[in-house]
Amino acid sequence: LEEINAFGARAWRTSIVLPRPGAYHFVAQSKTGWVPEEDRFVQYLATVQIPAYGSAEGWDRPAGLDFEIVPLSRPFGLCTGMAFTGQALADGKPLPGVVIDVARLDPALKPDIREPEDPNALPDETPTGKEKAKKPEKQPMPQPISAFGDVQQVKTDSQGVFTFVCPLPGWWAFTASRAGDPLQDPEGKQKPLEIKTIFWVYLNDCTPAKPSKKQGA
Repeated sequence: LEEINAFGARAWRTSIVLPRPGAYHFVAQSKTGWVPEEDRFVQYLATVQIPAYGSAEGWDRPAGLDFEIVPLSRPFGLCTGMAFTGQALADGKPLPGVVIDVARLDPALKPDIREPEDPNALPDETPTGKEKAKKPEKQPMPQPISAFGDVQQVKTDSQGVFTFVCPLPGWWAFTASRAGDPLQDPEGKQKPLEIKTIFWVYLNDCTPAKPSKKQGA
């Protein structure tokens, strides 16, 4: 993994060769982190599927995590306005009545990928001896998908299944949460642990192109 900066935060990227056709699960698990403003610990599990060599085989298979969202509709090759259906599982069993948070990453927001700064590097100076200031790139304001903000919520049914229609293009994150074993905070007190599992889906803008007007009459 190579550390980079993306969206103004630490991130990582990698390059791998997929050996054969099919749908591959890519899973990232964060370290457990203390969130003082929420008075709890939080850990994230993020999953995305990538189809290789034009094959969708295996898209409906679980990733094998203790806590995950399994797609019940193919999670790639989707167009704006299509529905995504998934199932929340814990230890392989359905989770009924769980709230699923749904959020969209606006494609107008660019990741602005940069190499991390070297703390030992000399400052970049102008001929006048002053450090050259970098102008931050202007980013468009993210647009909420409803009057209630940029996060929607749905609940799973008795089999842990949910469905959501994605009205706009871009990356959509479906997040389920559950409690983990309590941990000790910096002061040695027992605090709750919240585990969040996230499944990412991309929606394409499949609006057909308008036919060009014929020249002349």
